[in-house]
Amino acid sequence: MVPEVKMLGRLPWLAPDELDVNQRDFYNRTIERFSAKRRATPLTDDEGRLNGPYNPMLYSLAIGDALQRLGMALRFDGKLPRLVFEGIVLMVAVKRQASYEWYAHAPVAVREGLPQEAIDQIRTGDFTSLVEIMGEALFELVTGAINHLAPSDEVYSAVQAEYGVVGIQEAIHTVAHYNEIALMMATFAIPLPAGVADTLTGPIDGERRDISASHDRQG
Repeated sequence: MVPEVKMLGRLPWLAPDELDVNQRDFYNRTIERFSAKRRATPLTDDEGRLNGPYNPMLYSLAIGDALQRLGMALRFDGKLPRLVFEGIVLMVAVKRQASYEWYAHAPVAVREGLPQEAIDQIRTGDFTSLVEIMGEALFELVTGAINHLAPSDEVYSAVQAEYGVVGIQEAIHTVAHYNEIALMMATFAIPLPAGVADTLTGPIDGERRDISASHDRQG
């Protein structure tokens, strides 16, 4: 009898004992990289299968490793304040309706000091609180980056004065990185973990959120 293949979206959800030597090395490095970090969400299920974007990475190890290293550099070695970084990720999550990114990063933003009231506003596309956190210039640069637009000279100069060239680099690469993760998750139809409610695009009071109009208003 052929054993049932457990799926995570469109891909087999690989258990540790199903990995080849190279995949197992990648798996161990993934666990090691994140074990020391204060994760708000579990990295694996009860049987050790990698959750979220990490299972697809097992199918393209070089790309997966590069994505992880970039993500770690942006999250833990960057010069932007952590709350600013998390705010950028939440903007991308809302714009792309990336429920897993929201699930993984909204709790971290709260832990970093973003009030729950602001989280509730952001998920509807109201980014007022993020303008206050980032400053108008950085917010405009990030909004433009999400929409594939270059900043004006005035915006560029203002962000450079506040955060330096390194801050500009981190902001645009954070947008690009989490855009890429969102696209990967959508392409492979990776769901939220079992039993986790979709607090970004799921129903409120029996009705499904429609934030497309807010997206248009906020860019």
